[in-house]
Amino acid sequence: MTWDGARRAPGGAGPEIRGTTFARGVKRGYFPLMRHVSIERFKNDFEALARLAEAGERVVVTRDGEPVLDLTAHEKPRGGVDFSVFENLAREHGVASLVTFVADDFDAPLPENFLITPLPD
Repeated sequence: MTWDGARRAPGGAGPEIRGTTFARGVKRGYFPLMRHVSIERFKNDFEALARLAEAGERVVVTRDGEPVLDLTAHEKPRGGVDFSVFENLAREHGVASLVTFVADDFDAPLPENFLITPLPD
């Protein structure tokens, strides 16, 4: 399914395809929007294809009919690390604490010869 030939729905909510209005927020559902283009067309029409990707459409670039890469919109990071996952995993395996010991001088500067001193046997 592509945007080719799609007309705007009343009120500009999104493209109207076969009488169904797809809202702008629906980008990856049961009917992912995808377009296949050759690598030659990709080189020539990069800006237009990038705009399609920004709009939520996945562009599959092919060479000799075989997929080479997918052009999609960049997804913004969702946030930081969810430490509750680690805590639940530790609890399931009977680990009391993820960090058991931290030396008092863990952030103290290292001696100058630290990297050239051989390790003890």
